[in-house]
Amino acid sequence: AYTIVAKVWVGDDGNVYRAELSRSTGKEEIDDLLVDAIMGMPSLNEMPPPDMPNPIRLRISSRI
Repeated sequence: AYTIVAKVWVGDDGNVYRAELSRSTGKEEIDDLLVDAIMGMPSLNEMPPPDMPNPIRLRISSRI
């Protein structure tokens, strides 16, 4: 089990253009899968407000 914080940068078009984990889960394969999943997210349904700060901090928890 782990809880990590991912930093996610979203562009004016609503697409994620950068993602990084604040620390490792302890398993490089899981770290890579998490970043790939975040980068593969579809664009936001609505465009973000122009003054939205980047990065967004996203907490991810696993109970397994």
